[in-house]
Amino acid sequence: QDAAFVRFVNAGALPMEVTAAGGKAKLALTLAKPASDYLPVRGGSAVKGAMGAGAHSTAIDVKVAPGEFVTVIGVPEAKALTLQILRDAPDDFNALKSALTFYSAAPACAKAGLQVAGKPVDLFRDVAPASTARRLIHPVALSVELGCDGKPSGGRRGRSVLVHGRS
Repeated sequence: QDAAFVRFVNAGALPMEVTAAGGKAKLALTLAKPASDYLPVRGGSAVKGAMGAGAHSTAIDVKVAPGEFVTVIGVPEAKALTLQILRDAPDDFNALKSALTFYSAAPACAKAGLQVAGKPVDLFRDVAPASTARRLIHPVALSVELGCDGKPSGGRRGRSVLVHGRS
């Protein structure tokens, strides 16, 4: 049976904690490291537990299909913590290229994108909120900048990333 993978992301300004069902395993999502690594889970299984920040907490109950990559994002709101679930089910593995996936998690941005920094080269364009886009690229060191509705956004111009082979 194929493995699946899940990770958790803190989209807030306070530290968050993810607790597995039964309270045995805990994962801290700090402001310095707001995203966990992808954690392997049995494909077709449900991931259950809770995510909390400050006085707010919400239950997690997400089924992860075999071969799927699921990102669970904790989004603080005025009186609650909501979850945004993003799913990526790649079927395009290539030993010579890297897979790059772009997650649009900003509801205020109708057309999110990612560009090579300082160049008019779109890696992703017009990605709708709560969705993903994926493409294969050659493994390279790369500086990127976020965009919203065709304009630079997010205050992270020229953020460097290293795209590894077979990622």
